[in-house]
Amino acid sequence: MQWDKDEARVGTGGGILPFWPRHSGQLGNTEMILVAVVAELLEEYTVVVARVLEHLLHDAPFPRRVRFLILRRLPFVSPSPPPPPPPAYALTS
Repeated sequence: MQWDKDEARVGTGGGILPFWPRHSGQLGNTEMILVAVVAELLEEYTVVVARVLEHLLHDAPFPRRVRFLILRRLPFVSPSPPPPPPPAYALTS
């Protein structure tokens, strides 16, 4: 990244904004790695927040239907458990 002091200085009623980095529009390897790391952290954070909300809302004093609608709309909420397998006699023909 290059710093351009002349373009970064903008008058704001007597004050001057701090210098801002200027880049050519292309990200280097370091920036791409940082973007990937931040994306992973945000994904993990979203999962944790969704699980906490799921836990809090599970026993919340809402009507069952309202609680179901809220929980269903949370991202990354653990899916409902799979249905039990069919009995053995149902699998044989």
